[in-house]
Amino acid sequence: MKSKYFQDRPILSSSIHQEVDFFVNDYNNVRPHYEHKIYTPNEIFNIPSLKQIRPILEKSYKARLTVNQLTSCENNC
Repeated sequence: MKSKYFQDRPILSSSIHQEVDFFVNDYNNVRPHYEHKIYTPNEIFNIPSLKQIRPILEKSYKARLTVNQLTSCENNC
């Protein structure tokens, strides 16, 4: 939190509660977490079956990579 949110501005005792509230909400509800790919921590907590998306995304990534490697720009451009 310190390096992400307070790196470019001072930490003031008058606003620390608002800053922490913002950080907790942003981290849990707004930004997807790298571990969960496209989902936020609260989405995973509330719908545990979303954890299964990782193998699906990895499979689609590999398939897309294979297609891209087999398709040459020289033939399609």
